[in-house]
Amino acid sequence: HIFNKKIERIMFHWGTRVEFTNEIIRNNIKNFKYVYQHYSVNELYNSLPQNVPVIIVAAGPSLDKNIELLSKAKGKACIIACDTALKPLLRREIIPDFFVVVDPRKPLQLFDNPQIQQIPMITGLNAPYKVLEQHKGKKILYFDMPLEKELFSFVFGKECKNAKNVMHSLPTGGSVATSAFSVGRLMGAKTIILVGQDLALSKEKEHAEGTFIKDRTFDLEDKSLPKIEGIDGQMLPTLSNLKLYKEWFEDQIEVY
Repeated sequence: HIFNKKIERIMFHWGTRVEFTNEIIRNNIKNFKYVYQHYSVNELYNSLPQNVPVIIVAAGPSLDKNIELLSKAKGKACIIACDTALKPLLRREIIPDFFVVVDPRKPLQLFDNPQIQQIPMITGLNAPYKVLEQHKGKKILYFDMPLEKELFSFVFGKECKNAKNVMHSLPTGGSVATSAFSVGRLMGAKTIILVGQDLALSKEKEHAEGTFIKDRTFDLEDKSLPKIEGIDGQMLPTLSNLKLYKEWFEDQIEVY
Protein backbone atom coordinates (compact mmCIF):
# COMPACT_ATOMS: atom_id res chain seq x y z
CA HIS A 1 0.00 0.00 0.00
CA ILE A 2 2.83 2.43 0.90
CA PHE A 3 4.66 1.66 -2.37
CA ASN A 4 1.47 2.12 -4.39
CA LYS A 5 0.85 5.49 -2.74
CA LYS A 6 4.42 6.59 -3.45
CA ILE A 7 4.23 5.50 -7.10
CA GLU A 8 0.86 7.24 -7.53
CA ARG A 9 2.34 10.51 -6.23
CA ILE A 10 5.47 10.25 -8.40
CA MET A 11 3.32 9.66 -11.49
CA PHE A 12 1.05 12.59 -10.58
CA HIS A 13 3.96 15.02 -10.08
CA TRP A 14 5.74 13.75 -13.19
CA GLY A 15 2.57 14.19 -15.27
CA THR A 16 2.21 17.75 -13.96
CA ARG A 17 5.83 18.56 -14.81
CA VAL A 18 5.44 17.19 -18.35
CA GLU A 19 2.22 19.16 -18.95
CA PHE A 20 3.71 22.45 -17.71
CA THR A 21 7.28 22.06 -19.05
CA ASN A 22 7.16 25.00 -21.45
CA GLU A 23 5.64 27.39 -18.88
CA ILE A 24 8.01 26.22 -16.13
CA ILE A 25 11.12 26.87 -18.24
CA ARG A 26 9.89 30.27 -19.45
CA ASN A 27 8.79 31.37 -15.97
CA ASN A 28 12.03 30.23 -14.30
CA ILE A 29 14.19 32.16 -16.77
CA LYS A 30 12.14 35.35 -16.41
CA ASN A 31 11.75 35.06 -12.62
CA PHE A 32 15.37 34.32 -11.71
CA LYS A 33 16.12 38.05 -11.47
CA TYR A 34 13.83 38.35 -8.42
CA VAL A 35 15.97 35.99 -6.32
CA TYR A 36 18.49 38.78 -5.59
CA GLN A 37 15.96 41.59 -5.36
CA HIS A 38 13.51 40.12 -2.87
CA TYR A 39 13.16 37.94 0.22
CA SER A 40 13.79 34.24 0.83
CA VAL A 41 11.14 32.02 2.42
CA ASN A 42 13.85 31.06 4.96
CA GLU A 43 13.38 34.47 6.56
CA LEU A 44 9.91 33.36 7.71
CA TYR A 45 11.38 30.53 9.82
CA ASN A 46 9.82 30.54 13.32
CA SER A 47 8.62 34.11 12.74
CA LEU A 48 5.26 33.64 14.49
CA PRO A 49 4.63 33.73 18.24
CA GLN A 50 3.61 30.22 19.35
CA ASN A 51 0.08 31.23 20.33
CA VAL A 52 -0.75 32.71 16.90
CA PRO A 53 -2.50 30.24 14.56
CA VAL A 54 -2.20 30.22 10.78
CA ILE A 55 -5.35 30.12 8.66
CA ILE A 56 -4.92 28.77 5.12
CA VAL A 57 -7.75 30.07 2.92
CA ALA A 58 -8.45 27.97 -0.17
CA ALA A 59 -11.28 28.57 -2.65
CA GLY A 60 -13.40 25.43 -2.32
CA PRO A 61 -17.21 25.84 -2.31
CA SER A 62 -17.34 25.76 1.52
CA LEU A 63 -15.50 29.11 1.61
CA ASP A 64 -18.85 30.78 0.85
CA LYS A 65 -20.34 29.74 4.20
CA ASN A 66 -17.19 30.33 6.28
CA ILE A 67 -15.74 33.50 4.78
CA GLU A 68 -17.47 35.94 7.17
CA LEU A 69 -15.70 34.30 10.12
CA LEU A 70 -12.35 35.38 8.68
CA SER A 71 -13.06 39.06 9.28
CA LYS A 72 -13.17 38.22 13.02
CA ALA A 73 -9.86 36.37 12.76
CA LYS A 74 -7.98 39.32 11.22
CA GLY A 75 -5.35 40.51 13.70
CA LYS A 76 -5.68 37.37 15.83
CA ALA A 77 -4.25 34.90 13.30
CA CYS A 78 -1.89 34.93 10.32
CA ILE A 79 -4.11 34.60 7.25
CA ILE A 80 -2.45 33.03 4.19
CA ALA A 81 -4.64 33.05 1.09
CA CYS A 82 -4.34 30.70 -1.85
CA ASP A 83 -4.29 32.74 -5.05
CA THR A 84 -7.82 31.73 -6.14
CA ALA A 85 -9.26 32.85 -2.78
CA LEU A 86 -7.97 36.43 -3.09
CA LYS A 87 -10.94 37.99 -4.89
CA PRO A 88 -13.64 36.54 -2.59
CA LEU A 89 -11.64 37.78 0.44
CA LEU A 90 -11.08 41.29 -0.91
CA ARG A 91 -14.75 41.63 -1.85
CA ARG A 92 -15.48 41.33 1.87
CA GLU A 93 -12.61 43.70 2.74
CA ILE A 94 -10.55 40.89 4.29
CA ILE A 95 -6.90 41.53 3.40
CA PRO A 96 -4.73 38.44 4.02
CA ASP A 97 -1.23 38.74 5.48
CA PHE A 98 0.24 36.78 2.56
CA PHE A 99 -0.92 35.00 -0.56
CA VAL A 100 0.68 32.02 -2.29
CA VAL A 101 1.04 31.35 -6.03
CA VAL A 102 2.25 27.96 -7.33
CA ASP A 103 0.58 27.05 -10.64
CA PRO A 104 2.72 27.97 -13.71
CA ARG A 105 -0.44 28.56 -15.74
CA LYS A 106 -2.61 30.56 -13.33
CA PRO A 107 -5.11 32.91 -15.08
CA LEU A 108 -4.12 36.59 -14.74
CA GLN A 109 -7.78 37.52 -14.10
CA LEU A 110 -7.28 36.27 -10.52
CA PHE A 111 -4.84 39.11 -9.83
CA ASP A 112 -6.45 42.12 -11.54
CA ASN A 113 -7.61 43.76 -8.29
CA PRO A 114 -5.13 46.62 -7.57
CA GLN A 115 -5.14 45.78 -3.84
CA ILE A 116 -3.50 42.44 -4.60
CA GLN A 117 -0.37 44.19 -5.88
CA GLN A 118 0.56 45.34 -2.35
CA ILE A 119 -0.09 42.09 -0.43
CA PRO A 120 3.14 40.12 0.28
CA MET A 121 3.38 37.23 -2.17
CA ILE A 122 4.99 33.87 -1.43
CA THR A 123 5.92 32.06 -4.63
CA GLY A 124 8.31 29.77 -6.41
CA LEU A 125 10.09 30.51 -9.65
CA ASN A 126 7.59 28.35 -11.56
CA ALA A 127 4.80 30.91 -11.04
CA PRO A 128 3.59 32.95 -14.06
CA TYR A 129 6.19 35.64 -14.71
CA LYS A 130 3.48 38.17 -15.61
CA VAL A 131 2.01 37.82 -12.10
CA LEU A 132 5.41 38.65 -10.59
CA GLU A 133 5.92 41.53 -13.03
CA GLN A 134 2.70 43.32 -12.09
CA HIS A 135 3.06 42.66 -8.34
CA LYS A 136 4.50 45.70 -6.52
CA GLY A 137 4.67 44.40 -2.93
CA LYS A 138 7.12 42.10 -1.14
CA LYS A 139 7.99 38.90 -2.96
CA ILE A 140 9.05 36.00 -0.73
CA LEU A 141 10.64 33.31 -2.87
CA TYR A 142 11.47 29.62 -2.66
CA PHE A 143 12.80 27.05 -5.10
CA ASP A 144 10.13 24.71 -6.46
CA MET A 145 12.65 21.89 -6.75
CA PRO A 146 16.09 21.15 -5.21
CA LEU A 147 17.40 20.99 -8.81
CA GLU A 148 16.74 24.73 -9.19
CA LYS A 149 18.86 25.43 -6.12
CA GLU A 150 21.70 23.34 -7.57
CA LEU A 151 21.49 25.28 -10.83
CA PHE A 152 21.50 28.59 -8.99
CA SER A 153 24.53 27.49 -6.93
CA PHE A 154 26.35 26.43 -10.10
CA VAL A 155 25.70 29.77 -11.83
CA PHE A 156 26.42 32.08 -8.88
CA GLY A 157 28.94 29.94 -6.98
CA LYS A 158 30.07 31.00 -3.52
CA GLU A 159 27.94 34.12 -3.53
CA CYS A 160 24.84 31.89 -3.45
CA LYS A 161 26.14 30.26 -0.23
CA ASN A 162 26.13 33.62 1.55
CA ALA A 163 23.54 33.39 4.38
CA LYS A 164 21.79 36.47 2.98
CA ASN A 165 21.19 34.72 -0.33
CA VAL A 166 20.40 31.19 0.87
CA MET A 167 17.04 29.95 -0.34
CA HIS A 168 15.50 26.50 -0.08
CA SER A 169 12.73 24.54 -1.72
CA LEU A 170 9.35 24.19 0.00
CA PRO A 171 7.65 20.81 0.64
CA THR A 172 4.49 20.59 -1.44
CA GLY A 173 1.77 18.06 -2.06
CA GLY A 174 1.15 19.46 -5.52
CA SER A 175 -1.37 22.24 -4.77
CA VAL A 176 -1.19 25.87 -3.70
CA ALA A 177 -2.87 24.96 -0.39
CA THR A 178 -0.29 22.28 0.43
CA SER A 179 2.49 24.79 -0.24
CA ALA A 180 0.71 27.35 1.97
CA PHE A 181 0.48 24.69 4.70
CA SER A 182 4.28 24.24 4.50
CA VAL A 183 4.71 28.00 4.87
CA GLY A 184 2.58 27.96 8.03
CA ARG A 185 4.63 25.11 9.45
CA LEU A 186 7.88 26.90 8.55
CA MET A 187 6.63 29.99 10.40
CA GLY A 188 6.34 27.88 13.54
CA ALA A 189 2.55 27.71 13.82
CA LYS A 190 1.35 25.07 16.29
CA THR A 191 -2.21 25.39 14.96
CA ILE A 192 -2.97 25.47 11.22
CA ILE A 193 -6.61 25.92 10.24
CA LEU A 194 -7.84 25.02 6.75
CA VAL A 195 -10.74 27.07 5.36
CA GLY A 196 -12.35 26.39 1.97
CA GLN A 197 -10.20 23.27 1.60
CA ASP A 198 -13.00 20.85 0.72
CA LEU A 199 -10.91 18.09 -0.93
CA ALA A 200 -14.22 16.52 -1.99
CA LEU A 201 -17.10 17.49 -4.26
CA SER A 202 -19.80 18.59 -1.85
CA LYS A 203 -21.33 20.83 -4.53
CA GLU A 204 -21.44 20.62 -8.32
CA LYS A 205 -19.02 23.58 -8.53
CA GLU A 206 -15.30 23.29 -7.96
CA HIS A 207 -14.71 26.76 -6.46
CA ALA A 208 -16.38 29.37 -4.25
CA GLU A 209 -18.49 32.13 -5.80
CA GLY A 210 -16.67 34.94 -7.60
CA THR A 211 -13.38 33.16 -8.30
CA PHE A 212 -13.66 32.25 -11.97
CA ILE A 213 -16.12 33.60 -14.53
CA LYS A 214 -16.54 30.05 -15.82
CA ASP A 215 -16.00 27.30 -13.25
CA ARG A 216 -15.85 23.57 -13.84
CA THR A 217 -18.97 21.66 -12.80
CA PHE A 218 -19.34 17.97 -11.98
CA ASP A 219 -21.97 15.26 -11.99
CA LEU A 220 -21.89 14.07 -8.38
CA GLU A 221 -23.62 10.83 -9.42
CA ASP A 222 -20.71 9.89 -11.72
CA LYS A 223 -19.70 6.39 -10.57
CA SER A 224 -16.16 6.78 -11.93
CA LEU A 225 -15.32 9.48 -9.35
CA PRO A 226 -13.24 8.17 -6.41
CA LYS A 227 -14.90 8.26 -2.98
CA ILE A 228 -13.44 9.46 0.32
CA GLU A 229 -14.86 9.70 3.82
CA GLY A 230 -16.24 13.10 4.85
CA ILE A 231 -15.95 14.60 8.33
CA ASP A 232 -19.37 13.16 9.26
CA GLY A 233 -18.52 9.66 8.00
CA GLN A 234 -20.45 10.03 4.75
CA MET A 235 -18.68 8.83 1.58
CA LEU A 236 -18.23 11.73 -0.83
CA PRO A 237 -17.19 11.90 -4.49
CA THR A 238 -13.84 13.56 -5.14
CA LEU A 239 -11.14 13.91 -7.83
CA SER A 240 -7.90 11.94 -8.02
CA ASN A 241 -5.74 15.02 -7.40
CA LEU A 242 -7.86 16.14 -4.40
CA LYS A 243 -7.51 12.65 -2.92
CA LEU A 244 -3.71 12.91 -3.23
CA TYR A 245 -3.71 16.33 -1.54
CA LYS A 246 -5.80 14.92 1.33
CA GLU A 247 -3.32 12.06 1.82
CA TRP A 248 -0.41 14.53 1.76
CA PHE A 249 -2.01 16.59 4.55
CA GLU A 250 -2.56 13.41 6.58
CA ASP A 251 1.09 12.39 6.14
CA GLN A 252 2.35 15.83 7.16
CA ILE A 253 0.15 15.87 10.26
CA GLU A 254 1.46 12.43 11.23
CA VAL A 255 5.10 13.46 10.74
CA TYR A 256 4.90 16.83 12.53
